[in-house]
Amino acid sequence: GRFMQYHRMSDETIALVGELPRPANQEAYERLILGVYNRRSELVNGAPSYVKASDGRFMLWHDGRGWCVGFASDKGRPRGYIRLSSDKKRLEDAIGTWQVPMNDGSWLDAPGLRLLRHVPPADEVSVVGER
Repeated sequence: GRFMQYHRMSDETIALVGELPRPANQEAYERLILGVYNRRSELVNGAPSYVKASDGRFMLWHDGRGWCVGFASDKGRPRGYIRLSSDKKRLEDAIGTWQVPMNDGSWLDAPGLRLLRHVPPADEVSVVGER
């Protein structure tokens, strides 16, 4: 049934957790981008795409050169609050350190940011959290 389906599809639901480096406006970024993301049926640039479970304004997608998290209106383009440089079109195959943009246009490593795989569906996560 439904339960088996989630285990067959390894990256049905993922979560961004941890913390960003402190320089820019990172507390605000953390509130916006951290959390559970659900895979969408639509491919973006030939790769899976994800939407934030609690806030549909935010998505995770491959921009052709790496993975980005940003506004859904920018999906597919190299624009986002964080990025992970990788040519891998499966998120679980992408290895490396997420980065955040600085005000001067450079990118800063965010080693405290992690991607969790095999996360239970978002509705189950919220139920567990309320107990």
